[in-house]
Amino acid sequence: MEFRTQVHHIHNNSIGGIFQCLVLACYHYSERVKHMETLAYNFLSFTFNLSNSQTLSFKFPLHQVRYSITPATTLSLRMTHSHSSQNPVIEQQRVIIPNKHGEKLVGLLHETGSKEIVILCHGFRSTKADRTMVNLAVALEKEGISAFRFDFAGNGESEGSFEFGNYLKEADDLHSVIQHFCEANRIVCAILGHSKGGDVVLLYASKYHDIHTVVNVSGRYDLKKGIEERFGKDFMDRIQDGFVDIKNKKGVEYRVTKESLMERLSLDMHEVCLKIPRECRVLTVHGSADEIIPVGDALEFAKIIPNHKLHIVEGNFTARLVFPATVHAETRSEETKIAMAPPAKAITSPVPDAWYPTLAVFMLAIGLVLTASFFIYEATSSKRNRRLAKELTTGGVASVFLGFGSLFLLLSAGVYV
Repeated sequence: MEFRTQVHHIHNNSIGGIFQCLVLACYHYSERVKHMETLAYNFLSFTFNLSNSQTLSFKFPLHQVRYSITPATTLSLRMTHSHSSQNPVIEQQRVIIPNKHGEKLVGLLHETGSKEIVILCHGFRSTKADRTMVNLAVALEKEGISAFRFDFAGNGESEGSFEFGNYLKEADDLHSVIQHFCEANRIVCAILGHSKGGDVVLLYASKYHDIHTVVNVSGRYDLKKGIEERFGKDFMDRIQDGFVDIKNKKGVEYRVTKESLMERLSLDMHEVCLKIPRECRVLTVHGSADEIIPVGDALEFAKIIPNHKLHIVEGNFTARLVFPATVHAETRSEETKIAMAPPAKAITSPVPDAWYPTLAVFMLAIGLVLTASFFIYEATSSKRNRRLAKELTTGGVASVFLGFGSLFLLLSAGVYV
């Protein structure tokens, strides 16, 4: 079974294209090959119905949910369906797998009882709990295919320290996961990676040659790009000292070392893809309006991978994976429209944060002085001598200063209004 290098532009049911290939790959290894087309059709119908629903929710009667804790490293949640005896029994298990460095990789197995299993790999600064990974796993398990999503070392619940590049090590982590399931007499019929995970699964296919179906979702072809956009144009100058700490409002989010950056810059995905054997079928899925990784990267993959199929999804494909109920723009809810809209520019205060305490004291002091003068004026002047204009002016100005003083006092205390 071989893919031809071809490009499909998908307007509807964008998720179904991925799973059709996964379903065919999984059942290619089983004795039910003659039913592959029917299964793929049913799976596409499921994803189409899923895409037209407003929310992604599954309800199970309490008497049909059984919790069981097994020894050592597995925690499972088992769910059965009563409306059809043919529906799969879904069991979610927390599995811990050591990598070759002795670090524990934590993952969640969506167990349906199938011998075949699909491994899902998350992207940069993401985890197995990312909604993209969860939605992919749920869709697979609804088709009766077991799926395993896990955290690479240094991410999520897994042990190890986070590193910026780390492509080779993450490919080795994936190898440890695949070995674990092969030793358990399971068939890893496909590996799927999203964003950075897409590059990792391609790197794995070029290095180990033991997986015959690979799905690359929004992977980056040119790893030299995206650095300046993420860290700034002067990043290469700043990292000459050995490392740069990437900070957010809470402090240091993560550290980029010069060594990890050089690993990424030295990784040539063109050479990597040329080493992927022809027996390995590669499916690349990319959004035509991807704002982080341009669709041109997917076209480059299509040029050099021989056994390759390319799906270009109209719009932002990652948003559709996160919000699977959004295929037709005219049927989206207002909440989903907001969630899928391009990120707005950050709103910054025209007043520096460091000035907040000083402005609070200054304006409150003036406001209190004006308020005091207002009461003194009222107490010392007779009704005949009082002027309404002066009273309104003094009271109005005092209110303005007291109002802004209170506002800056709250802002300086960290209370944002």
